[in-house]
Amino acid sequence: MITNAAVTRSATTGFQRRTTSQSSHRILDLSFAVSVVPLFLLAGLCLLLLNPFLNPGPLFFVQRRVGANGIAFDLWKFRTMKGRPATAAFVSGETHRLCPLGWWLRRWHLDELPQVLNLINGTMTCVGPRPEQPTFAANYAQALPRYHRRHMVKPGITGLAQVQLGYTDTLDGARKKLRWDLLYISRRSIAFDLYLIWRTVVLL
Repeated sequence: MITNAAVTRSATTGFQRRTTSQSSHRILDLSFAVSVVPLFLLAGLCLLLLNPFLNPGPLFFVQRRVGANGIAFDLWKFRTMKGRPATAAFVSGETHRLCPLGWWLRRWHLDELPQVLNLINGTMTCVGPRPEQPTFAANYAQALPRYHRRHMVKPGITGLAQVQLGYTDTLDGARKKLRWDLLYISRRSIAFDLYLIWRTVVLL
């Protein structure tokens, strides 16, 4: 027989587990951020010295992305391109704007280092679905059932879909990545996150 007390205990236990999981992931995010900050500062200093000669302009590129619960946030990167796109665009369609230094930063994914700021302010996590630009997210949400479920968790710097499929800029690619993102969300744990971080480092 299921009593009210049993239901209450179950609900309380579930809440405690979710709270513990969120706390554990936050600790992982901050620990990772602390370890990456020195590299971020060193890269930023080097770019401050090199950019005036190789790619004059701002040090950072800030772009709106869709995060947890569908709330937009500012994603930070080192600037790798000349000028600004007139509309939302995929990188594959903007390669003509890459400067030589920017190509090198993207080759080694060093342009992603400023996302340590997103880790610190809590808009991103180490592992999760990669965030999309609002225009593309809206289009995918109309074309792909369950796409909104990606937003049940914070977006990540890396993720299961990134490890399995890499970069994609097509609807079919987004459909395939969605399957991996939903699989990750259903199995999310600290151990799984550590494994995916290790896989990401190996791939890099």
